[in-house]
Amino acid sequence: MTGKKAGLLVLLEVLREETDEKHVLTCREILDLVKKRSGISLNRRTFYSSLVLLEEHGIEVSKPSDNGKGYYLLRREFEMSEVLMLCNAIHASNFISSASSNDLIRKLLASQSRYERQSFSDAVYLPNRKKTENQELLLNIEVLSESIQKRLPVSFTYLTYNRKGRLVARRKEPYITEPRYIVYNDGRGYMICTSPNHPGFSHYRLDRMKKVVLMDEKTAPLGTDMDPYSYTKSKLFMFAGDNITAELKCSEKILSQMLDIFGPGTEILDDEEGFFRMHVEAPEQGILWLVQEYLDSITILSPQSLKEKHRQILLDALKRME
Repeated sequence: MTGKKAGLLVLLEVLREETDEKHVLTCREILDLVKKRSGISLNRRTFYSSLVLLEEHGIEVSKPSDNGKGYYLLRREFEMSEVLMLCNAIHASNFISSASSNDLIRKLLASQSRYERQSFSDAVYLPNRKKTENQELLLNIEVLSESIQKRLPVSFTYLTYNRKGRLVARRKEPYITEPRYIVYNDGRGYMICTSPNHPGFSHYRLDRMKKVVLMDEKTAPLGTDMDPYSYTKSKLFMFAGDNITAELKCSEKILSQMLDIFGPGTEILDDEEGFFRMHVEAPEQGILWLVQEYLDSITILSPQSLKEKHRQILLDALKRME
């Protein structure tokens, strides 16, 4: 690589690392940093021609004629606010391991100046102790994406927790499925898949999958009557099982939470003051889980069979407390 081309790359590196709107450098300061980093001496003429070349390739640099001070990189791949949002989301995601989270955050922060990176590092974040110990999430997504694109089935080991809080294989034999989509629901990632052994969709958590391997034979095209979006929407908290329709009476204080769960298009029916009713369609276990979560705010009105199951759950709980 010639000295001129190498100098251009180092110049861009200096602009990315050392400048931002709050840290503006003069031409002389930038040239000194280029020489300090690489030993390459650039003159002012080369500096100005390099800026023109960078701008021709879409890299915008603010100049003294723009800001009255000096030079700094005007636009980056991500705004700092975007980087912070993505970093915080990664940090809060339990299904991404700590090691993978740190690596992803490091790569995102590399798009910012060293000053902006330091401002993030100086921020205080409580350790996320709910992070998965499974390190294969990103590899899983890569293999599953290839599987979906090429319509190839996969085999994998599915994990569950034992009493010591360690992830272990649910069974000895590997699972074999036909991946169709990757979705994110309830703060977790899932593979939506089909199987030649039973009709319809099923789902598995991405962070519970390990040793995902592509297989050779092609999968059949997805039927036109199979809608993965409807499947995902109907699986409350991603519980398996057939859907039922239930009528719930809810306290007005959880209206926002219920619309967050079922969507703002859900019909809200009037009831006595301070309450509303709604009809929901979801797996029975998902509805029971929801009612338990908001025990003081939700009453099951129908079907009667679901009311009886919930009543029995409460009676069993009372007996255990005696």
